[in-house]
Amino acid sequence: MRILIRTCPQRARFIPYLEKHLPSAEIIMDEGGGAMHCFYQALQAAGNDAVIHMEDDVLLTQGFEAKALSVIDNFSVMPIQFFQ
Repeated sequence: MRILIRTCPQRARFIPYLEKHLPSAEIIMDEGGGAMHCFYQALQAAGNDAVIHMEDDVLLTQGFEAKALSVIDNFSVMPIQFFQ
């Protein structure tokens, strides 16, 4: 399962934290078109792969990836949104 994290140059300060905790995550940098264009870039990057789309300002729980994958395994044929 790929993890895509959307960000922009003004919010790049969040990236080191995410790269530390999710080293396999792929960073999708906004090319200047705004949030919706960045989301479109992430959709293009995902192609037909199963992915977790994330915003850049998330604070991760301990064991985030394993916890997320266990939920996804139960609902793998539908979109899932995680909010607190």
